[in-house]
Order: sequence, then structure tokens, then C-alpha cells
Amino acid sequence: MPPGEERKNKRLIGFWAQKKRYRSNKNLLPRASEFVDKTFDPILKELILSYIELETKSANFSKGMSNCRFCKKMIGSYDLTDGEYLFPIGYIHYIEFHNVVPPLRFIRKVKKYYKEKR
Repeated sequence: MPPGEERKNKRLIGFWAQKKRYRSNKNLLPRASEFVDKTFDPILKELILSYIELETKSANFSKGMSNCRFCKKMIGSYDLTDGEYLFPIGYIHYIEFHNVVPPLRFIRKVKKYYKEKR
């Protein structure tokens, strides 16, 4: 598969601007802090993290190591996909440790996945 082919037709989430919003590939990248919710439901968070662990695969992209925008920890160098969404491996860190809430559309997909698994 040619480089970048896996990225086509995917919904990109978890790609952040360094300090302020900026344009990259004609898209405006948000700041991670815009998605923090200190009241993020811990049960929903676990469902999301579980879904990512079970239903994603490596998309084999690398633009070098990434650091967390909050704590500066090294958090990865490749992307994951579930076939519809594409996000950096470090997105898991943001959800788990910094209460970054995924988009509502992604949350609905996770809830539907678990509802259908019953």
C-alpha cells in the first residue's frame, strides 16, 4: 500500500497543534486542552480504552516520536485505525491520563459496538 493510502477516507482524531491552532494539510488542528473534561465518566473511559485495545490495528505511519502536550512524556510514533478512525497511539495516553474526551461520533460508535456484543 502506498504511503498515506491508509489515511485516505479516515476520520482523523487526536492530532494536535503544538501550542495554538494551526493548519496542516488544509485542516485546522485543535489543541488537546479543548477536549479535556475533568468529569469524564470513568466507566465510559474504560469502554473506550477497551475498544481501542480490541478493535484497532497499526496503520504504520511514523513522523517521529511524539510528546504529550501536557506532561511531555514520550507517547509513541505510529498511528492506529479501526477502519473508520485514524489516531496516533498517544491518543490512548490523552484519554487515560488527561481526561481527553473523544468526539461524540466516536463515543456513539463505541457504545454501539458494545451494545451489539451483548
